[in-house]
Amino acid sequence: MFNFIRYADDFVVTGNNPKVLRTLQYDIEQFLNQRGLKLSKEKTHITNIYEGYDFLGFNFRKYSDGKLLVKPSKDSIKAFKYKIKQIFKKYRASSLTVLIAKLNPVIRGWGNYYRFVNSKKIFSALDKYIWYKSLNWVKRVHKRRQTIKYYHKYFKPFQNYKIETLNDGDKSVFVLTSTPLVKHIKIRAEANPFDKIYDDYFLKRWIALKSRKVLAIDA
Repeated sequence: MFNFIRYADDFVVTGNNPKVLRTLQYDIEQFLNQRGLKLSKEKTHITNIYEGYDFLGFNFRKYSDGKLLVKPSKDSIKAFKYKIKQIFKKYRASSLTVLIAKLNPVIRGWGNYYRFVNSKKIFSALDKYIWYKSLNWVKRVHKRRQTIKYYHKYFKPFQNYKIETLNDGDKSVFVLTSTPLVKHIKIRAEANPFDKIYDDYFLKRWIALKSRKVLAIDA
């Protein structure tokens, strides 16, 4: 038995027999070749779910206790940190207001994309990374003089959180850990909206959808 999950031109095929999967991979290659397409050698491989795999920027891995954890992939984290680094570098001579305006959409967008998975620890680690980059930006602007003085000038607590972040007096650099994590309700293939036994299931999904729309507006 196989499961096929596709998003645009990216897809994953799951099964319980590696030999059969290799045969299936060959069949897929033949199918694509007939249409002038090829599988990406860098992205295509057969792996065990206990070793994990990346898909659409997420890492899926099952552990010995039977739990399946989904987290941001290492490549996605690396790309995010690089993008943040480049923004600090590009706008090192700009005003703090401009810097914050460039950083926040990137940070918010990344947080919203990964708020449905196990991201709490990764968000916290990335907040520290952004904080250090922010401190280095202040040091560079003031030629590494009177760092403590300028730290107190530029760094303020973020909204209702204790963490201090770069602030221009009006807006702050967004904090990833302030992104509310949303529990995903698994889709039940057998659920029928016309069958009353599934009323609670569809009600929960409807409430979850409504709350996500509110979060998107607030962001």
